[in-house]
Amino acid sequence: MGMVVTAPDQPVPLGEELVRHGNDHGFSTRLWEASADGIGWHRPTPPDCRTADARTVTVVIPAHQVGYCLRTVLDAVDDQHHRYPFEVVVVDDASTDDTFTIATRHRRVDRAVRLPRRMGAATARNVGTVLARGQTVLYLDGDMVVPRHVVTDVAARATDTSVLVGFRHNLPYETYSRDPAILDGTPHLGADHRVVWRPPVDTVLPYSGITLTESLDGRPLDASRDFVDLVDDAEKREVVRCTTSP
Repeated sequence: MGMVVTAPDQPVPLGEELVRHGNDHGFSTRLWEASADGIGWHRPTPPDCRTADARTVTVVIPAHQVGYCLRTVLDAVDDQHHRYPFEVVVVDDASTDDTFTIATRHRRVDRAVRLPRRMGAATARNVGTVLARGQTVLYLDGDMVVPRHVVTDVAARATDTSVLVGFRHNLPYETYSRDPAILDGTPHLGADHRVVWRPPVDTVLPYSGITLTESLDGRPLDASRDFVDLVDDAEKREVVRCTTSP
């Protein structure tokens, strides 16, 4: 029996389309587990998994002012137990520290490019995606130290129609303080656009559609006491730690 699908005259709103499709991916995950010799969907993937070579992978890392930790991040990528070639692209978002130098000199980086001015992490990811040659793109943050199985996890599970979303774990500092992935240096929190926001001048800004004619040194947290009142001293230190935790 054949089936003919007729496109509607007007596109269906995204919200309605998402509700219609639902969010139950159980069938897909169980199907993959069966093809991967019973490895659980949320379990680390061993290097000899039969689906590990299903997709080629490009790791894209947008980076801004992460010279204090980028070498450790790239060392972790270099230490992946993935048995098949994969590509690493670092896009420096106009850093003023040694971020770009570290990226260009690291042996695991296949391509490092530097944006001419600060454009934000989203633009840096888009540039990296354009440069990527892999079938699947794995986005990492410039301060994210990943376990050895991550590239294999993604390569084994990715498909043409899937988007895989991961989460970082903020591990207790006292437990892992001697781990080589925990850095002695202090991250520059001002590099985060949620702390200091410097939008480009004479450029239409996304979302708002406005164009600034003068430079702006925006500090969103300064306009509120939420960060001061709701976060105690221990949690303030955790803000710093979580940016460097594996």
